[in-house]
Amino acid sequence: MVLPAVVIVLAVALGAMQVAGEQSRLQSAASDAARSLGRGDTSGFEAVRLVSARASIVESQHDDLACVTVTAPANLSAFIRVTLSANACALDDGR
Repeated sequence: MVLPAVVIVLAVALGAMQVAGEQSRLQSAASDAARSLGRGDTSGFEAVRLVSARASIVESQHDDLACVTVTAPANLSAFIRVTLSANACALDDGR
């Protein structure tokens, strides 16, 4: 009886570690995308696509900042889905 509970806890813990890694990669990709948008191009958006093909990217301007919000689905386990989100801003030099 204890063995199935241990397996479930282990599976969720491993899934949580995987999701944490994905969040870190997504934040880094959002930062790359914001910097490239601030320079006036969108080449950094490819970094987001490399992290997650299902990611959505929203651009926004705040004063003299170019901001990017990236959201992507992730699986914590076979039955638990979460949505990851990362936001980054960079100085807008492309004006």
